Amino acid sequence: MLVGVAVVLSGCVAFATHDDHGKSWSGQTGEALKKVWGQPQGQETLPNGFTEIRYDLQRMNCTYWFTLDEAGKIVDYRYKVGTLGTCKPT
Repeated sequence: MLVGVAVVLSGCVAFATHDDHGKSWSGQTGEALKKVWGQPQGQETLPNGFTEIRYDLQRMNCTYWFTLDEAGKIVDYRYKVGTLGTCKPT
């Protein structure tokens, strides 16, 4: 019974921390992100002039998108977790 509770609680912690990785980069530069995470798998210029970069964390079955303003600062992010995936970059 205790093991089951521990597994459920650890799952909740895992889901709560997905968002933290994106939040921790808010206000930082895209260049700083690239130094830590490497080159993104995709990059797109948005209609408003901002840039969106994409990281496919295949090992974790997760994708992050970071939005950079015209000065190169991270102003937004989103992520998608695949089936049985986790968005916790190492």
